[in-house]
Amino acid sequence: MEATTYDFPKVSALVRSQLRAALNGVAAKDIQEFDRNMFNTPYQQIRDRRLKELEWADDLLGRDAIR
Repeated sequence: MEATTYDFPKVSALVRSQLRAALNGVAAKDIQEFDRNMFNTPYQQIRDRRLKELEWADDLLGRDAIR
């Protein structure tokens, strides 16, 4: 990713998103299956998921009841 210290919050958000997806997805029977779910997901898929999460959060925060 060629990330710098400045990018740490963004990278950590991507990692958290991927970790949630690996843990919430198909229940892993063992650590090897978890590793496959965690580390074999293409970066573009992780990034797209994170963008959807951001859009959802933005939509939620824009609602009258939240404001």
